[in-house]
Amino acid sequence: MPLLDQKPQVKEFILQNFDLPNGAWAEVRIGSHFKHLGGKRLGPYTVQVRPKGTHEISPVVLTLCTTYQFLDRNGASVDLDVAGRADVVDVREKLVSVQLREAREMDTRPACP
Repeated sequence: MPLLDQKPQVKEFILQNFDLPNGAWAEVRIGSHFKHLGGKRLGPYTVQVRPKGTHEISPVVLTLCTTYQFLDRNGASVDLDVAGRADVVDVREKLVSVQLREAREMDTRPACP
């Protein structure tokens, strides 16, 4: 939901038309080599959704495509090629697009911009 808050009109459309489960599948998991972020998940996020009012899983997959920036203790962007992983203490994600696909396409990676 925090990602959808970045695009209120898109969020409103999704919430008016679909029932969402409590969780989503994240494509990226940060490893333990990031001392402060090991295990954190990043987008794209994919979830099967149901049309409002139905009780069966619909053949629709919703994907939230994101970009992200690694941040230091001061909230400034960190260039990993210059600073390294030890300086990274947080990550900021930005929602860049939302995709609806057929469930049969769930086995393929989303084509995020």
